[in-house]
Amino acid sequence: MLPKVEDAPLLPKSLQALIDQLHRILYPMCYRLNRTPEHGKVDVNPDSINAGVQAATDVTVDGLLEGDSVMANPLGTLEAGLIFNGAYVPADNTLRILLYNATGAPIDGAELEWVWVKLD
Repeated sequence: MLPKVEDAPLLPKSLQALIDQLHRILYPMCYRLNRTPEHGKVDVNPDSINAGVQAATDVTVDGLLEGDSVMANPLGTLEAGLIFNGAYVPADNTLRILLYNATGAPIDGAELEWVWVKLD
């Protein structure tokens, strides 16, 4: 038969303080890990990008706020020579995708569906 919690000896104050401190630190982290982040899909159709140039393509994503941290990724394959160089939120409801043309000729990228995730 297992002893009841009431029968257990009290923890030393220093150990109890450590447990309390860990709880204060870890509980919010676990809460954030267990909830579903804001995410979605959006069509991105970049304009023609000249050789050796980075260009920004803005798309509307309702609910994003200026300065939000985001991750984005195309669901298809970018054209050879186009390099995804980041995404950010420059204004409310706007997701900006940065693409770099690493070739010696202009590239007019095809429209692709992209996924995005808002980070906390």
